[in-house]
Amino acid sequence: MDLHPIDTTGFDADVLTLESITTAPTATTRDKAIREAGERLVARGCVTPAYVDAMFAREAEVSSAAP
Repeated sequence: MDLHPIDTTGFDADVLTLESITTAPTATTRDKAIREAGERLVARGCVTPAYVDAMFAREAEVSSAAP
């Protein structure tokens, strides 16, 4: 039985590690939270700054915030 129904081709398991998680975020707004998360991903070499820009573009199209 395949326990991974999602295609994980190219998936990098090192993206979500204990070092990439914070229990003390400093962001006080949605945009600051996106920036903080994006900067952590860039610092770890998981994404480029262009990806962070795309995070903001996506948020502008469809909010990820819960109602």
